[in-house]
Amino acid sequence: NGVARALGLRRIALVSKSTRLDRVGAAVLDVDDALAHRLRDAHERHAAAIDSLQTLLEKQGTQVTPVGVQNVQPEMLAGVDLVVCAGGDGTMLSTAAHMLDGALLLGVNTDPERSTGALTSLSFEDDAASADQLLSALDRLRRGTYQVQPRRRIVVRIRPVGGSEYTLPRLALNDVFISERNSGRVFACEAAGEGGPVRVRRSSGMLFATGTGSTARLRNQMRIDARVVEHVLREAIGRGLIAGAAEPPNSAHTAHAPVFSEPECIGIAESWSKRWMLSPDTPLMAYSLLEPIVPDCSPRNAAGHVQRMLVKSLGHNTVLTLDGFYEHPIRYGDELTVAIGDEDTAVHTVHFPSHDVFSGAPPMGAAGAHAPLEKPAAGN
Repeated sequence: NGVARALGLRRIALVSKSTRLDRVGAAVLDVDDALAHRLRDAHERHAAAIDSLQTLLEKQGTQVTPVGVQNVQPEMLAGVDLVVCAGGDGTMLSTAAHMLDGALLLGVNTDPERSTGALTSLSFEDDAASADQLLSALDRLRRGTYQVQPRRRIVVRIRPVGGSEYTLPRLALNDVFISERNSGRVFACEAAGEGGPVRVRRSSGMLFATGTGSTARLRNQMRIDARVVEHVLREAIGRGLIAGAAEPPNSAHTAHAPVFSEPECIGIAESWSKRWMLSPDTPLMAYSLLEPIVPDCSPRNAAGHVQRMLVKSLGHNTVLTLDGFYEHPIRYGDELTVAIGDEDTAVHTVHFPSHDVFSGAPPMGAAGAHAPLEKPAAGN
């Protein structure tokens, strides 16, 4: 983890999310239904929280620069003591893409009823309890009694056909997804990990995730249904493939009573998705092919951990998406180097030991919490 230091908090950039009402437009204001009411309520609650948040910060003698997340530019975040990101995980991801000088990032969830806020460190609403929590957090920042979590990002370099290589200006904090723009088309590419063979791979898309992103989309993509686990176990027992296991009464093909309990099957299924999880500061990224086509992609080559991978697009209308927001077109024959960034390109987020979004789970980035279960093979 990074080293916490006492902060002067003289200058703070306050980045505010764009609400759904902002994106949908004023037409919703004239609609009288349940969805419109929810959008208006969420918008008003967020606006009130932002006003209260800014007022509290300014009363502490801090120069606050408010900026909407849709208008953020790197120069707006340069030279500040702290970047306060008020919104949810999407706002955190959008803001982090513009952070280049190593400033600290504090996430504040302004809609805790509707947003998980896995990357945020505080919840804030327009009430006295939130104000007390914020003042306590500011005091801990001034005294240096907080935690810093370095989060590595993915760097993408592109060598276009007949052109010079360039690096995308944005870095991905969560993940990079490469696919055809038309999701109904198969994405084809040549891909190779470190020192591994070049393979033609066809699938619905290729996902690369950082340690931070390995607990998000990648984890969901790698999930297997507990019913699949039970079926495989039943088949293995019925065929005598599990040593020492008793065959269930009747036949594995006809008996309907579960061989293992549902919690046991769920636990086994979860252990598979956890296999791919990494600590946020690990110098590795996980990759996974979405719906790989056999025999082009054998199961053993459809996912793994690597430091970098070379990808040559064989697609017709390919698009690269960073963190679900930023899109970049890729042409047939373009060569991409997708790599986990070094420590200098990491984003440093602020956390307080008492804050844990996932009840019963270890804090994000805790030692050993998200470590791979075995040493990954290059290109595997």
